[in-house]
Amino acid sequence: METTNGAPKPIDERQPWEIYLLLGLLIVFTTLVVMNNVPHVMPWLLALVAAGVALALLLPPSAGALGGLGVVVFWVLLRQTTGVWTAAYLTQSIVEMIGLALLVGLAVRYKQIWQRQQRLVAQLHSLQQVLVPGEPGTGILPYDVAMLRLNEEIDRASSFGRPLALLLVDSEPLHDLATEELQMVDRAIARKLSRAASVHDIPFRVSDTRLGLILPERDWRHLYEHAESVTMALITGGRYLDRAGHGQHLRDTVKFTFGLGTYQGEEATGLDLMRAAEDSLSVSRDLEDLGSILLPSAFAMPATPISRGETTTVSREVGG
Repeated sequence: METTNGAPKPIDERQPWEIYLLLGLLIVFTTLVVMNNVPHVMPWLLALVAAGVALALLLPPSAGALGGLGVVVFWVLLRQTTGVWTAAYLTQSIVEMIGLALLVGLAVRYKQIWQRQQRLVAQLHSLQQVLVPGEPGTGILPYDVAMLRLNEEIDRASSFGRPLALLLVDSEPLHDLATEELQMVDRAIARKLSRAASVHDIPFRVSDTRLGLILPERDWRHLYEHAESVTMALITGGRYLDRAGHGQHLRDTVKFTFGLGTYQGEEATGLDLMRAAEDSLSVSRDLEDLGSILLPSAFAMPATPISRGETTTVSREVGG
């Protein structure tokens, strides 16, 4: 939205003023043409008025301005060919040309304001899609919104020289569960992830079985410590109510796998960081299948090669 000294311009307040002035001038100008011209010329002049205003309102502003200029020129030619371009009608003709030019210019100006407002409305609709209250029952953000936030956080991390991480959480049921209970487990995981997150963290949903957590505003040591605390909170402290109303531990119901992608100041995007976290998930899953670790852990993967375009793999274990 355009601003003046940090404050939005009152476009909504200007628009009625523009359109009312256009309508009022159109009425006055039409009355002037009807009352001061001979009958055989008047229809042609009124048609030119309608054509000039219509072109200015219907065409894009630049094309409408050229069309309106053409109408004014044609008005002058019509005045000459009809024989009314004489000394007796000179003042009236000049007034009419000025009035027609004002009408066309005002119509073009209104079209510009209208187009700008349509862009603002489109931006507001897009903003409404972004500023959603969150997922019902959990409050976490959907994937598309989270990717926008992730790119913003990458820009902030790059500007302030801070690290950034993306934690992915995969959950796989250990045994068959009814659809209703699966939903209860999923909501419990999402709520636990949100409670384990700090005020700066951004939890979101990737899919039915995968959640994510953006971890900004920390140095490296606190980033890894917090990632570990989140994973341990899900593993050891997550609970949900089953269909009978009994409390159950999440660790007895689902298998957790964690992936951690890190941003270290390289030229990376949100998709790069997401890919790094997914690679970390694959590494964690392979190691768990091999029985190399006792508890699910996250192995940090950089979003891009660290230096000189070399393919570098850096890992750091987070967890037990």
